[in-house]
Amino acid sequence: MSNWFSIQGGRRWRCRGGGVGLGLVMLLGLGRLSAQDWARANYEAPAVAEVAPAGAAAAVGGGALSSGGLHAASPGLNRPAGKVGRTANVGPLALSLGVFGSLEYNDNVRVEPAARDGLIATGGLRFDTSYQVTQLQELSLQGAISNRVPLTGPGRREQLFSVAPDSALRFNVWVGSLRLSPFIKYQRQLDPVLSPVVNGTEILDQATFTTGLQADLPLNEATLQVLVLRERRSQQGDQTLAQTIWSRVGSVRLVRRSSATNTWTADVAWVDARLDNGPSGETESLSAAIYDDWRLSSFITVQLGGGVARSRYRASRVVGDVAENTSPFFTVSLDHRLRENLSYVLHFQRMNERGVSTNYYRLSELALTPKYKFTKMLTVESTAAWQWILESGPTGETATRWSVGGALGYVVAVNLDLRLNVDRVVKHSSQSLREYGQNRIGLSANYQF
Repeated sequence: MSNWFSIQGGRRWRCRGGGVGLGLVMLLGLGRLSAQDWARANYEAPAVAEVAPAGAAAAVGGGALSSGGLHAASPGLNRPAGKVGRTANVGPLALSLGVFGSLEYNDNVRVEPAARDGLIATGGLRFDTSYQVTQLQELSLQGAISNRVPLTGPGRREQLFSVAPDSALRFNVWVGSLRLSPFIKYQRQLDPVLSPVVNGTEILDQATFTTGLQADLPLNEATLQVLVLRERRSQQGDQTLAQTIWSRVGSVRLVRRSSATNTWTADVAWVDARLDNGPSGETESLSAAIYDDWRLSSFITVQLGGGVARSRYRASRVVGDVAENTSPFFTVSLDHRLRENLSYVLHFQRMNERGVSTNYYRLSELALTPKYKFTKMLTVESTAAWQWILESGPTGETATRWSVGGALGYVVAVNLDLRLNVDRVVKHSSQSLREYGQNRIGLSANYQF
């Protein structure tokens, strides 16, 4: 199993300095499917082609995409004028391109109790383009594609083509101060999926197609956002886990900057999903949450959030499984810079997620991610993470999973960086066939044109 693509094409490109550690990315597994996370994953600002970096330190993350993150004060409200592409600028077109590649050794490619190892090569292309149609209209395309080839082990010499999360075509129109953004998003991964509750299976084709509309309206010191979308998500492979999900999603969010050091967000999300061969025939979820960001000093930032979610599961196929559930969820994150070159992020969250083989599972997660910069060119990151999982239903799984990993990053030039990654994941479960261990080591390179 390989999630290097997730780092290369998704999180790592969007987050300067390398984003989260490798082990934590692995633990994220299948996309979160609660109402809050389903909507939050699709809130996004239009792509912004950045000004070329001033020095090598700015290139550690290989460039950045607009992530439209949860705590952005005014995402997507900047007019398109003045954008500059890293790679090329031709009239109203701003273009940023990058390539990446990696070579990975994995001692348990299929995440099985009886491990089989393999050597895996990956290569891909990142892109971020913006075309200014008029002063009030902008067309943007951003994302990443890759091809993964197992050189040895399970699936040897198969061509596994993938499209990274958040790959999207978006058309932004400004009407006064209102921004309207219809969008199309596509994601595909041909690879066994490592999730908290699934392993030892071969989900070799997982695809998501999304169409939607986002509206952003500034209100004095706040921003009101509305999101509606329809989504089709399918996964093929093991017969018991081959599923198709058709979803309708609606969400309203208010982001307010109450001071120079504090921003809070309130949002409500609703999801109605129909499932083909899922643990239930239909799922309806409604959730509400409040998040607060505090910059306590130039060295310490704290993020707090919590809410409640209510879910109903109709036509359940699991005998005795829970048909209705109301549960609180919360998250706490501390970002502390001890010195100019030393920092860490400590994060804890607890929530219920829509299940794969049962209606839902409860997940608690604790992660620590330190980072040390020896020089402007050389950075060391590490990750230690722990999870506790409890599936619903009378035969649900109870499990713990932990991960440790590290990465050494070196900036060769302003547009080229290298990373050496190692990690280990171990899962202990009440169901012996779901236990496993996995070790990986790999070398990756990123080049920005």
